Order: sequence, then C-alpha cells, then structure tokens
Amino acid sequence: LDAAYAGGGLTGPLHCVPVLLKDQVETREMPTTYGSALFDGFVSGRDATIVVRLEEAGAIILAKTNMGEFASRYVGSAFGIIRNAYDPARNPSGSSGGTGTGIAANFGLVGIGEDTGGSIRG
Repeated sequence: LDAAYAGGGLTGPLHCVPVLLKDQVETREMPTTYGSALFDGFVSGRDATIVVRLEEAGAIILAKTNMGEFASRYVGSAFGIIRNAYDPARNPSGSSGGTGTGIAANFGLVGIGEDTGGSIRG
C-alpha cells in the first residue's frame, strides 16, 4: 500500500477492501484447513485464482473463516462449531456460515464462500 500511495494512485477498484475467505480457499501464506484437523498447519504455497484476482484489484485478504469439515454441515474438527455472531447458541447454517458470521459481525466488507451442498442457501 505504501508503494501504491508513493506512486500516486489507488491499487485498483477494490482498493483496501477487507476480504474474508472461507477456509477452503488456498493462499500462499495463510494455512488452509478445509475445516479439518487433518490439515492443521497446511500451507499450499500458492494462491487460488480468486485470491490472485482480488489482490490484483487492490483487495486485502484479511482472514480465513471457520467452515464445516470438507464443506459439509456447520462443524469441523479444525475449529469446531460455526457460531452465529449475535446468538452463539445458534449456528448460521452450512459450511460457509463462518464467512457469513464474519461479515455479519463487520470483520470484513466482502466474504468469499461457496455452495457445494447448500451452504450459502442455508
């Protein structure tokens, strides 16, 4: 960002937009668990295409969000049950619920989830 400002411009149409990623989106520097303790500490060493494009547009990848193990349901062995941001006794439904919860709690402006088996549709 400092280099972009020194160059006199914005980094792109998503300049400084904070983005949350479902923990199945691979990143070169952040661990990716797919919601499973089997992948604890796994770093793929490469960015998924969506990450490359978001960063090229100026977005900032802020964090990975909890997800159901291997995109099934709302619980994973890596980080446990996905909780509702406003009522922890409830779950936000589906494996992309961590991203939905993060956005609802204003942790990021944009969230990347996906819909393997209805996790966005609930």
